[in-house]
Amino acid sequence: MNLPASIPLASLLQAVAATGALPGGLGETYLDVSDLQARYRVGRSTIWNWSADPDFPRPIRLSGKCTRWRLSDLTAWEARRAAEAA
Repeated sequence: MNLPASIPLASLLQAVAATGALPGGLGETYLDVSDLQARYRVGRSTIWNWSADPDFPRPIRLSGKCTRWRLSDLTAWEARRAAEAA
């Protein structure tokens, strides 16, 4: 993805951390661990345990304490699981 050079990286990271998406429609929606907990109705440790599974989408580390998952990766993972169960 090519980001405009005029947007400082720190501003992008703050925007993603606050809203879960890049500003100005520049990209995807990102979910944090609490969003995943609500989406799948599981605990925080379950999300991190799933992260060790190579089939589960890899989290994106935006900074030292800011980790997110791409919504598109999660929906693709959900679709694969649904297809396997069918």
